[in-house]
Amino acid sequence: MDENLRGRELLNRLRLAGHDIVTLGPGVIDAEVWATAQELEAPILTMNGSDFLPVARSGNGHAGLLVVHAEGNATRDMKPGAIAKAIDRIDKRYPAGLRDLIVVVNQHRS
Repeated sequence: MDENLRGRELLNRLRLAGHDIVTLGPGVIDAEVWATAQELEAPILTMNGSDFLPVARSGNGHAGLLVVHAEGNATRDMKPGAIAKAIDRIDKRYPAGLRDLIVVVNQHRS
């Protein structure tokens, strides 16, 4: 999970739902987040899609990228509970995993 989404509520919700969440310390550069995720074969969950989309689209393969878009509207922006529910839906929709997929989490809200 990228640091821009690393809030205690979201972490707790995802872990309670059975997701294995890895976070790196604050200030870790995106290249290290990417490399660690690929090494662990774990998808990245981020709000900074623009930081990861170019490398995800490079054609070198990746463990998956989950992007939460900020909509610039406090009433529409996804809250931790909505993100966790959307991740559960994504998990069910892609039972084989997210290898080489880029998924917009917002498209899986209820």
